[in-house]
Amino acid sequence: MTIAYFSYINLNLSFGEDMYIWCEINKGNEGFLIHDLENDFKYYLTSSTIGTSKSSGTKVPLASSYKFKVYFPAIKSTLHKISITNGTTSRGWQFRNIDLDKYKSNIIVDMDSYQKEYAYSTMHEGNFNEAIGIFTSILQENTEDIQSLNAMGIISYVIDNNKDAEAYFSQAIDSHPNNSIGYINRHQVYRSQKRYEEALQDITKGINIDNAQPDNYVQRAFIYMDMNIWDKAEIDWNTAIDTEDFKKDENAYYYRAICRIHLNNREGACDDIQIAYNLTTDKEFEKELTEMWNKCKCF
Repeated sequence: MTIAYFSYINLNLSFGEDMYIWCEINKGNEGFLIHDLENDFKYYLTSSTIGTSKSSGTKVPLASSYKFKVYFPAIKSTLHKISITNGTTSRGWQFRNIDLDKYKSNIIVDMDSYQKEYAYSTMHEGNFNEAIGIFTSILQENTEDIQSLNAMGIISYVIDNNKDAEAYFSQAIDSHPNNSIGYINRHQVYRSQKRYEEALQDITKGINIDNAQPDNYVQRAFIYMDMNIWDKAEIDWNTAIDTEDFKKDENAYYYRAICRIHLNNREGACDDIQIAYNLTTDKEFEKELTEMWNKCKCF
């Protein structure tokens, strides 16, 4: 077999401790694959060391790096130019047009990566001062390092220093205006301060940059709900529920039901309450849904 080694870094405040990663099996061109560009031959994923679906995904805590392996059939020929992709959209990992001969001849030790890996581990352990020292050192060499800027913003946010958090995320945005992570993180700072208009602008910008990420629609739906803009919140819940990630998520139907109640769509709300009830295994949540069902007079 052939083994590929990856690492995933969670620097997204919106996901926080609830970030999960997974690799679906038997998805063909929509799944994880290695594409031999010279011979136009594809090697499809056979297994991995992370989950195979959202429900069985592997948890990656905020400000941590998770290393994992993905397995492919044995590749006996020599590869020169490849792409490694997980699906055909930006929702999945995309590493395209890799020139392996070039990489083999230019192997260097990336000390920044080693430093960041160590800093992430100290962040996760709560040793923020040491992490700050490492990221500050990296930023002295490269003031536009997007990972360090977002990491410093996260540390500031966690220690309740929203002013510095906003400043670091803003610097990340100014340096990398076409990268969504700075907008996503800054929107979380704004939302925590009930600056909903600014939060809405940032999350919408993040969606415009990466419209294949359903979690961003969920975040925007919550902001619309905070602002009592129920029709737009419902539209974003519709978008999320239409994806594989949320079509079996009982909470998505629950929140859409709330929107539909406010929009006087009792029939639609009742449908969502029923779906959420059928999906959940949480007895307390079942009780809450039953109470909602009765209040809506869903008979």
